[in-house]
Amino acid sequence: MIPSHKLPRAKAKVFAHLQTLLAEGEGTRLPTTKMVADQLGVSISTVQSVYKTLSEEGVIRSEVGNGTFLLRPATPSRSNGTMRIGITFGFSAQPLVSEPWHLAVCGSILAQAATSQKSLEVIPMQIDPMHFDQNEVEACARRLNLDGLVLRATAGSIEEASSMPKPKIPHISLRPALPSTTSNFVAPDAFATGFRMGRAFMQSNRKRIVYIHIGDSRLAANSTMICSGIVAALGNALLEDVRFGVTSLPTASTEEVDELFRRLWANPDQRPDAVCTRSIKVTSEAYRFFERHGVDCPVETSLIGADDLLSPNVSKPGLTIVKYNTESLASHILSLLVRRIDSGGGDVPGAYVREDFGGFATTLPEENKVLSAPPPWALSASAGSTSHS
Repeated sequence: MIPSHKLPRAKAKVFAHLQTLLAEGEGTRLPTTKMVADQLGVSISTVQSVYKTLSEEGVIRSEVGNGTFLLRPATPSRSNGTMRIGITFGFSAQPLVSEPWHLAVCGSILAQAATSQKSLEVIPMQIDPMHFDQNEVEACARRLNLDGLVLRATAGSIEEASSMPKPKIPHISLRPALPSTTSNFVAPDAFATGFRMGRAFMQSNRKRIVYIHIGDSRLAANSTMICSGIVAALGNALLEDVRFGVTSLPTASTEEVDELFRRLWANPDQRPDAVCTRSIKVTSEAYRFFERHGVDCPVETSLIGADDLLSPNVSKPGLTIVKYNTESLASHILSLLVRRIDSGGGDVPGAYVREDFGGFATTLPEENKVLSAPPPWALSASAGSTSHS
């Protein structure tokens, strides 16, 4: 709600008059616009404008013939100084928003909220982020009396994401909704991750590089950023003798991965000498394929996967992986969201959180030296996060 000191005097007078009623419980009947206008000596149109603002913000509801009723307090009750924050992912039947990575981020948010200097209460929201609906989210936020939201809204296309309405309540998204988004999000710096991979492969003179994506390619925001980083690092080498390709699999089943690698290895002159993916299952199956077919990894082919947050022993010990920095993601999410709430919903710049590499057994020493170093633009950035266009 707009602070009364920023309103015209007549409207501020109406808000001040209604202040006590607006702090009451749901269902409280408000006086008619004529009653308020007569009592305060202002025009009915002024009172109607105030009621319209409150209605658009979901504070009140007018019923023809019945009157106007309070849906929720205009100012969330914080008698104990606690901020109530809702999370819209990690608690859904949809695998994409309940996968181990999302659950790990939720766990880190809960852990950091418990030790925050601010009094924070984190509340799971029983909605389906795969079918994001602004009205449903805001109605749920009102019922729970939330001060802010952590979102993971998923769109099937750039067009869908562009038209998707944003909640009026202060929120921070896990990952930007669009590549052009610059505010109110926190995301892994997948571009920097890909850039370091590309630089590492250039250092070891790799010539045929393949990135493997799992799932719907329309939802591959991280994969898109990683591949963009790899291409940026390879640069003019792509015009000469270096080849970079992307392939997509519906699932990471053993059969599908094995069939993919049989096709990749069918032509000796076209076999990749570097393979990377965000799926630990694909990476593990790839390494097993190498063992069965006598491929010397990493001498013949480098292999980079991603952290497995549920079964760390599923893969070869020491497998070169991208490590998910869920603690840093959670810290940035809470910090930015608290800033938005404290400022009355003002926008904050988005933050990219740097990812690290670990293991290093399936990449060459010269590659590991590059993977261990931060990207060039992060050298002067604040610890753990950066931004780039």
